[in-house]
Amino acid sequence: MKFKFRKRVDIKLQKVLGVKEFVLSINEDSLKEEDFGFFKSYLNKSIEKLKKNLKLIEQYSVNDYLRVQFDNAYCKLYDIEPLEINEITLKLATNVKNRVKIEEKKGILLKEGINLFLEELTLNGGIREKTFKNYKSRLKHLSDFFSEDKDLTTLRYKKEVKEFNKYLSDKVTNGTRKNILTFAKSLFNFLVKEDYLENNEFLKLGKIRYNKGTKRAFTDKEVNFLLEKASQAKKFKKYNKDLDLIFRFAAYTGARIEELVNIRLKDFIDETAFTITLEDTSTKKHKRVLPVHKNLIEEVKFLLNTKNREDYLFYNNHQGTTRLNTISKNVNGYFIRKYFTDRDISFHSFKHSVRIKMQIKHPELEKLISILTSHDTGLGFGHYGKNSSDWEKLVLLINCIDYNENEVVNKFEKYKLENVS
Repeated sequence: MKFKFRKRVDIKLQKVLGVKEFVLSINEDSLKEEDFGFFKSYLNKSIEKLKKNLKLIEQYSVNDYLRVQFDNAYCKLYDIEPLEINEITLKLATNVKNRVKIEEKKGILLKEGINLFLEELTLNGGIREKTFKNYKSRLKHLSDFFSEDKDLTTLRYKKEVKEFNKYLSDKVTNGTRKNILTFAKSLFNFLVKEDYLENNEFLKLGKIRYNKGTKRAFTDKEVNFLLEKASQAKKFKKYNKDLDLIFRFAAYTGARIEELVNIRLKDFIDETAFTITLEDTSTKKHKRVLPVHKNLIEEVKFLLNTKNREDYLFYNNHQGTTRLNTISKNVNGYFIRKYFTDRDISFHSFKHSVRIKMQIKHPELEKLISILTSHDTGLGFGHYGKNSSDWEKLVLLINCIDYNENEVVNKFEKYKLENVS
């Protein structure tokens, strides 16, 4: 049975003892795993005793000292004649300043630094497994660029950190790049705090800003292509069941994914109108009543007559706080990115497509179009509602949306056949 013990040396003692960690590894057949707790406790007490008395080791190395203490614990536990440390070999430090000094820090390799950092994150169960895996995968980009054996004391901002930032710009999205660099800053902050490094070269990057850019609208051809692929996708995988429906609602309303995922069947006033909200907002001004597009009315009517009113319209099987993130990853990360590598388009591009359609066909309603497609959900609440003076105009705007040269065929009959039990 192999016994391992590892503990970081207090920063103040590192210069005195000349090591950064207490490390002991024993491979002994007679050891029992249930006794490991006793050994660790005994070694911890021995370390505390050493720290209190400021004893420095001359004939013994620090880890040899640990081995002697382990032997004492072994004898005590299994009732064997105890061994004693020769106190002559342990001498009090009369002048700590003249003892071991680290004028130049010993090099630390990238792989060692990452391992120490990840070990620190897991202490006392202070990090979730998912978050730990995220840190590990993000920090792997450092190893891929610099190599695991990179001596971090030689890392310089101008020569290497800037190049790493440029490397990420060409390799990953801006959001992922920001995420990786933030984790790198945390890693190097830790190594500076633990006295392995003098400076955090990644801090010289400053605040990581980037222009997210404006998403462009889908062309008619792209919308028809996506609707067709979404219709086909649900045949192959269970989680694609609602892909077709959520894409058509986006194409015919311009609603954002944050709004669509919150729609429940009870939010439909009838098959011609529904309410959309953003559940995480603190005001009710975001609440909007919108017409149902003529291409979707029959399908909505069918759903209202066959489904539970408390059910979500899309992906009812996804519940809880991760609902939005899960669905967003499915439609954007899995589906749209499967067919389009253009970073200027995403699910949000449906909103731009809808706006363009409305502007081309009804430029005289620009003010209402702006309110209808605005990010500011607090604008123009008085324009919404079936009893409002603008309701007929809203119906007109919603129903002017089509993606024809080749009108998208209403798929209701096919949907009905596939979903009626």
